[in-house]
Amino acid sequence: QADYRKLWKLLIDKNMKKTDLIPIAGVSTNIVAKLNKGEYVSMDSLAKICKALNCDIGDIVTFGEKFEDDAEDEQEETKKDILNVSLLIKDYKKALPQYDYIYTRTNENLNLLLKDIEVKNKKVLTVLASSDQLFYFLLKNAKEVETFDINVLTKYFFYLRKWNLLYLKEYFYPKGPLNSNYILKLLEFAKKNITTDGEEQAYLFWKNLTNRYNTIPIAHHINKTQNGIIKEEQDELIEKLKTYELKFSNINIMKKQNRSRKKHDIIFISNIPEWYDDVEESISLKENVINLLEDDGRVIGSNILETEIPEKDLFKKEFDYIENIPYKLGYTLQKIARK
Repeated sequence: QADYRKLWKLLIDKNMKKTDLIPIAGVSTNIVAKLNKGEYVSMDSLAKICKALNCDIGDIVTFGEKFEDDAEDEQEETKKDILNVSLLIKDYKKALPQYDYIYTRTNENLNLLLKDIEVKNKKVLTVLASSDQLFYFLLKNAKEVETFDINVLTKYFFYLRKWNLLYLKEYFYPKGPLNSNYILKLLEFAKKNITTDGEEQAYLFWKNLTNRYNTIPIAHHINKTQNGIIKEEQDELIEKLKTYELKFSNINIMKKQNRSRKKHDIIFISNIPEWYDDVEESISLKENVINLLEDDGRVIGSNILETEIPEKDLFKKEFDYIENIPYKLGYTLQKIARK
């Protein structure tokens, strides 16, 4: 996608190593890893490198056709998201399923729900939602955390929460409609520190919306939460977010998905099954979870609406039910290893 051989030659001429770019240019290890693989990095990152090496962008990189096409595709995708959010703001009835109001916080008691689940060094796939679930797994030292959600707006909301933690040092639970002045304040900080494609897309998304609206009414507000975070945990989370790069899939896990080679030790589906009563969708959920889990992997769900969801019956042939969570809170099911 991009050819950085000019950069490597320039470093050799200056008697420098690739990793020297981290301190002298102020880029992350993730950026250096992407450069090493010939992957796209933001223009802001390239500008930092050029400033440090006293050169022009043309002196360090050659872009191929595929690179340019991918960058344009990403911009077009973000523009489409902006258009659909504008429809959501103007008329909720015209909104598409993947563009819906976001929940600004979870009302799940994650500490109690997951207290007996060993997360350290595990590969986790979690619903993104308000980002609280993602933050929990990062704090519990999961090996890697990937996310999914039917609602694409959760991806953009994650970056607001990340920037708020990094630059304003606040955990960020907005009490009303998202205020454009507040978001613009975050964007001023973020603009100077964009290092990933996702951050670049999120910056474009929120910048465009704040130019159009004084407030952005796209959030459900839950006034109470049982997931307080102490100062020491917040400081730890900030350190983890400095190097964490969001891995997000905009999918409906209740719909049949293509088979994936990637397997996870834990899948957290929150209370997604409580919103569906379609048998076919329930079967698709089970098949997706089976496909995505390692043998002996666990799927964890929460009960919020207090409806009767027959998870035991749905998963009984392929999973063992584990009695480690009060059923009113949720459930844990362990995939039976195939012999």
